[in-house]
Amino acid sequence: METAPAPASLPEGPSPSPQSKEELMSPASREQFQTEQEADDSLQKAWAAARSTPPPLSSSNRSRFVVEQGLLYKETLSGGHQEDWHPQRQLVVPTKYRVKLLSLAHNHPSGLSGVNRTKDRLGKSFHWEGTGKDVANYVRSCEVCQRAGKPQDQVKAPLQPLPIIEVPFQRVAVDILGPFPKKTPRGKQYVLTFMDFATRWPEAVPLSNTRAKSVCQALTDIFARVGWPSDILIDLGTSFLAGTMENLWEAHGVNHLVATP
Repeated sequence: METAPAPASLPEGPSPSPQSKEELMSPASREQFQTEQEADDSLQKAWAAARSTPPPLSSSNRSRFVVEQGLLYKETLSGGHQEDWHPQRQLVVPTKYRVKLLSLAHNHPSGLSGVNRTKDRLGKSFHWEGTGKDVANYVRSCEVCQRAGKPQDQVKAPLQPLPIIEVPFQRVAVDILGPFPKKTPRGKQYVLTFMDFATRWPEAVPLSNTRAKSVCQALTDIFARVGWPSDILIDLGTSFLAGTMENLWEAHGVNHLVATP
């Protein structure tokens, strides 16, 4: 199967981002690609729109088709708020080259991509009607993904907003970072981080290890100065879920909230 033209082979034409050049394109002649664009029945409406002197991009006309150096492109004003709008130009892909581009976008060196990431890679530089549907069908029919049981862009549970906290040190968050590559002269290789939700007051305590006893002592030292909180947000680390920590929360009436990954 012939492949789509590399941007470098399109003289003076707009080129995709460096990432998409390396990841999605492979050489083919400009003339071949142009011929396929012009002959593709699915692109005839786009050709007609581009040849009818499309109006400039504006708030009332955020996309249009244009022809440059004989090639068909789609121009879109991208961005959420109007002040952030910027023109994006995508090369319109004829049917002949779509499967090859789908394969290159999905079979990424970092691993097989799900539907959303594959679609994002293509959308940076390329366009055709029904791209989203074609990407979904391609990814879901990938034999390698099926054999590996790779999830296809799992739907994440919606985030639950935390209430606004106005009382200092009523709710705090703690976490542990590390191990870091090098120990300090005193043998510290981890850092316990602490932040108050109301004041955003941060603290960091170096630790030699993450055993529950060490974490418990570090937190006790902090709370001895600022007072015990009503709620503490922790992760699923074993240090925070050990029996020693559970006893500490219970003894001081602290409600511990677990942050989901």
